[in-house]
Amino acid sequence: MPSSVPTNRATIPGTSRSQPRWDPEDVLNLCVDGLCFGYAPSKRRECHKRIRRHDVYFLVTEIAKKQPDPERIRPDLVNLANHGLCYLHRHTQGEALVNEWTSNIRAAFPVELDRTQGRRSAMQSQPATVAFTPAQLEAIRAQIEQIVQQVRQELGPSNSTTPPRYHVASSAAAESVNAPSEIPPTPSTSLGRAARSAGDRGGLRDLS
Repeated sequence: MPSSVPTNRATIPGTSRSQPRWDPEDVLNLCVDGLCFGYAPSKRRECHKRIRRHDVYFLVTEIAKKQPDPERIRPDLVNLANHGLCYLHRHTQGEALVNEWTSNIRAAFPVELDRTQGRRSAMQSQPATVAFTPAQLEAIRAQIEQIVQQVRQELGPSNSTTPPRYHVASSAAAESVNAPSEIPPTPSTSLGRAARSAGDRGGLRDLS
């Protein structure tokens, strides 16, 4: 059962005292007469169970002072449905009733909703800018210098510019490049060597 809505505005933080912007009773098709907003399927008529009329009237009055934006006032519509429906229909008809009210608001205020959504899209499309104060910039610079000092200490005084692992890898790579490469003889190379050896032996026979 929903809690009773206080009728003293001073006890509610952030209560608006502005003039009504629209008429929820007309737009939402409400009849604040102290009877349930729901429908009794078994009797095929509106429910006649009693509800707290003053609580419902107070909620309707507060909703009238807000912009008729169904997305923003949806929590208020849910609260109104909880108080406007009796305990029998609160859980079965509450969501459908809120959706019906939302559709009524969209149909009654299409221009206002388009403007509101346009402002939201413009605000979301603007790039976010970050501005630092001089004190924040100084703190960031000090943190960067501290990180640089820690890195230098870990590398050591002799290797302040190049990490030790890089030196080892570079030395191994240099040795592999400078070492003489041994290329296995190919079949054509072996045949050439055999031909030259045979020619040399023939020349020696001629001389003898």
